[in-house]
Amino acid sequence: MKNANRAGTGRSDEELWIQRADQVRRATQQVTEQRAALAAELDTKDAAVLDALIAVGLDCETLPAVEWIPLALVAWADGAVQPAEREAILRVAEGDGIPAEHPAHRQLRDWLENAPGTKLLGAWQAYLGAVAPREDEGAQRAREAWVRTRVREVAEADGGWLGFGKVSSEEGGVMLDVARSFRTARRA
Repeated sequence: MKNANRAGTGRSDEELWIQRADQVRRATQQVTEQRAALAAELDTKDAAVLDALIAVGLDCETLPAVEWIPLALVAWADGAVQPAEREAILRVAEGDGIPAEHPAHRQLRDWLENAPGTKLLGAWQAYLGAVAPREDEGAQRAREAWVRTRVREVAEADGGWLGFGKVSSEEGGVMLDVARSFRTARRA
């Protein structure tokens, strides 16, 4: 029955196995090509960094979105992205000159629509650890100031009453994670 018609599909077990093997081969080749392109773009051969970025949907086209990861994380800190937080983040993306139809912008919107999970912080930390050692101290400080300012803007975009309690304890925790990530990257 090896070559028998499989549940009315018109394909034998062997044909189905060959099709699946070909799909796996193509997917593996695509990841290998993504990894090579990211390695060239970031000037790194660190497989852990590359795999972490690929795992959260980043490739050469979507890589600009990596800078917005802390913003998405603080927006999700209390379990849901509020409309004001979303608007604040999208304004940052537009201010960075990334049009709405750009793949990086689409990736950002995906992170804002679907809870990102724990991999996102790890991917950003891996990226930061890869690029920070190649930057001079001024560039590192500028990146940190930009990120921390934008993270605070997002955290304060929704919430509070009469100016009090604008940043929740969960958002404050993400802000501390961001600060620790910069300190760790500077020590690397």
